[in-house]
Amino acid sequence: MPRTAPFAHRGKTYTLTRDQVEAAATSLEPADSARGLPYVWYTLVGSHLYYVVEVATAAAGQAFPDNPTQYVAEARTTLKALGYPILSWASPEQIEKGHPSHTC
Repeated sequence: MPRTAPFAHRGKTYTLTRDQVEAAATSLEPADSARGLPYVWYTLVGSHLYYVVEVATAAAGQAFPDNPTQYVAEARTTLKALGYPILSWASPEQIEKGHPSHTC
């Protein structure tokens, strides 16, 4: 497993580490159904689930983007490369057809 992984955000590439991801996660609220399901991709950091784009942008020291959908594939790839499990909420249709804006 690599010690670092690149994360491209707003035209710049950041090098993330597991320490940065774990530190960022402590400053975020875990994913919660009370906040709705604005994003369907999650990562497990410690014992909590976080939205992949939210934790990756926080680890890069960047503000959460206005259009997070465009960063989902990059965030998933980065966090997976660092060894974090990636999970998805999916309806039967998404399982069969995929989500067009979230495919790698």
